[in-house]
Amino acid sequence: SGKSFEYAGFTAEQQEKREWNTLKIIGAFVAACTGALNAFDGWYMVSHITPEVKGGAKTVGRSIVLGIIICMGLYLLTTFAYQYVLTPTEMGASNLVAITALEKVIGSWAAGLIALLVLVSTASGVNANLLASSRLMASSADQKMLPAFLSKRNSKNIPVNAFITIFIFESILVVTGSFEIFLKLSVFTIWVFITLLTAGFLYVYTTQKMKLPGFRKLPMVLACILLILFGIVYLSNFFL
Repeated sequence: SGKSFEYAGFTAEQQEKREWNTLKIIGAFVAACTGALNAFDGWYMVSHITPEVKGGAKTVGRSIVLGIIICMGLYLLTTFAYQYVLTPTEMGASNLVAITALEKVIGSWAAGLIALLVLVSTASGVNANLLASSRLMASSADQKMLPAFLSKRNSKNIPVNAFITIFIFESILVVTGSFEIFLKLSVFTIWVFITLLTAGFLYVYTTQKMKLPGFRKLPMVLACILLILFGIVYLSNFFL
């Protein structure tokens, strides 16, 4: 249309870039990292099935440490591969970086392969979530925080009612297409809880001179402050 200025000397593209401020950039960075951080949520959930694992806490502890190391290595290797195959300009212009990078290596098969890997990963994630969450729900029912029928277990000590309940609920979310909305709301609520809990702990830790064996005060205070700032920036990103 020829209309290229709203601010003197700036094109429409430059004007759009001007709308990004420091807080928005930090918020976008934190939001992008949250996807990776959510991947680690599964590790603490593994602890819910500890009583059913041979070797108990010892086996689960080792699996958590080894699993996190493997996942971190895979994340770093994948990031390195993207940066090795694509230029910054190509990454910025791509809506799906994984497919764009893989297309340069194997061609048109990339989209199908990535879709298959996503399906395998999703099925694995849902399976792990059902196993762990059903144990948590049954444990809550044992402590009378949820209806008693959710605590029912079969001959192999599997909480079948809790498992079926979670399966039905997740199926409804998927079929209705509301899973993503529910996920965003739940993540938002979780980070509100984490931020407030950390702030409360920091207040008690500093005002009542709480001592934690094996933890020095300064690193603990700095870690709490960093987590609080992370939470504030991430939550602010929902409204920016």
